Amino acid sequence: MEKDAASTSSSAHWEHFAHGADLGVRGFGPTPEAAYEQAYLAISSAIVDPASVRL
Repeated sequence: MEKDAASTSSSAHWEHFAHGADLGVRGFGPTPEAAYEQAYLAISSAIVDPASVRL
């Protein structure tokens, strides 16, 4: 499993995992909202390196 290397909190993080049909993602967090945000980051990181995104 590939875990988010940039995560600074052990309670909020994401990971990729092997899935028969495609790429699986999981988001973890102290609230459903935080877990959803982490899942979104996992999906986004499958497309683009999060470190390369500038705000």
